[in-house]
Amino acid sequence: PEHQINFEDFKPVEIIKPDDAPFKVQLKSGEQFDVGPTETILQVLRSHGLETRSSCESGTCGSCRTRYLAGKIEHRDLVLTDVEKSRDVMICVSRGEGVVLLDVCSENRQQSQARHHWTWPRLPADTALSSCTP
Repeated sequence: PEHQINFEDFKPVEIIKPDDAPFKVQLKSGEQFDVGPTETILQVLRSHGLETRSSCESGTCGSCRTRYLAGKIEHRDLVLTDVEKSRDVMICVSRGEGVVLLDVCSENRQQSQARHHWTWPRLPADTALSSCTP
């Protein structure tokens, strides 16, 4: 099965491209953040104090996998299957167009403004992460 395929990564995904356009991400609370052409969703969420999971930050490990509820996504990861891409996004590399509604709660802000780099083991392929569910 596709989710059991292992691979080695010798050339990272092109995270930022010269023709990238800005877009917005919206949290379930309605709060919106701009994602500039040289930023990732992951960076923007962290800059606003939201706890996020990540490890490789190159679209290959799957730890930053986040559910999205609406919007158009340009998937740049090497992890998600076509079915998974219909509901999940790798926020370390993928981009959006217009406004992307994430299944992320604003209550997940860190207690301090210190930013943390969370690392987690690779999750099974069918595990969707939502910052709004335990």
